[in-house]
Amino acid sequence: MGHERWRSTVIGVDFGHKNDYAVKTVLKKHPDGRVEVVSSEPIGRTIDFNDPASRQKVIDEIRNFKL
Repeated sequence: MGHERWRSTVIGVDFGHKNDYAVKTVLKKHPDGRVEVVSSEPIGRTIDFNDPASRQKVIDEIRNFKL
């Protein structure tokens, strides 16, 4: 077997509810089972994502994310 790279990254967005902040979080799972929070950043207020097109833009950015 050749060299295997461990790559397990999860990107999640919590759009929140009512007056919350929408937050994007990047997690990395290590081979030993540890989970590391790589980043967590507010991306706006929940009200900014009431429009389906705004939510879809964020979802598309996440789907197209390359390591």
